[in-house]
Amino acid sequence: MNVQTSSALTVEVTLVRSGLRILAQLLAPPGMTVLLGPSGSGKSTMLDAIAGHLRPVHGRIALGGQAVFDAGRMLDVPPHRRRIGYVPQSQALFPHLDVRENLRYGLFHLPRKDAAERVARMAAEMGLSTLLSRLPASLSGGERQRVALGRALLIEPRALLLDEPLSAVDAASRRGLLELLRAVAGRLGIPVLHVTHNEEEANFFGQQILRYREAPSESGLRTVVLTREDDESPPAEKGVTPPSD
Repeated sequence: MNVQTSSALTVEVTLVRSGLRILAQLLAPPGMTVLLGPSGSGKSTMLDAIAGHLRPVHGRIALGGQAVFDAGRMLDVPPHRRRIGYVPQSQALFPHLDVRENLRYGLFHLPRKDAAERVARMAAEMGLSTLLSRLPASLSGGERQRVALGRALLIEPRALLLDEPLSAVDAASRRGLLELLRAVAGRLGIPVLHVTHNEEEANFFGQQILRYREAPSESGLRTVVLTREDDESPPAEKGVTPPSD
């Protein structure tokens, strides 16, 4: 097994949420994989399932060859044991904690001195060293995004999920964050899933782009299929089929 395969995120699932059925089959090697689709196509739903916040109807999710969800084996590893970094659209920063405490939040298991050293290194890498005593409400959108990203990286994740990471960022900060995300994805050696509806943003990374497409359905549910950009195969040919209704 080569390094890329042994570190890859593999997903083959059927998801259902709010009248939407998603059929997904993907292999995300280390580096950036972009999930591209319009609002309402199920991009965030996919990340929730990978992170462990939503249980698929059936299928399997594995990281580095180790299953974290397998419907056939009734296996569903809880989110805190998956070691997957997740930066949601809302950033989910704690408003009553300053930047330092937000960054340190996932390091409660470490001695305080060790946690402080890690936070200081991450703050320097994210350009946050002068902001450590600030509350989230006093930060710009780009600064809040850097805090959320730094917090996700501090747990030393096996995979990183980014949900529309540039949606709340002004134009002046956008280019810097794009470059930062590309550099992070390049050096981590783990799968990074980047969700966006922006074609230009997807093409900036361009390593692997998966697109959500509408698919025929006889179940009464709106159905979308997650495929590579160059894959026009219908769902049945992709080996991802929903359970019988």
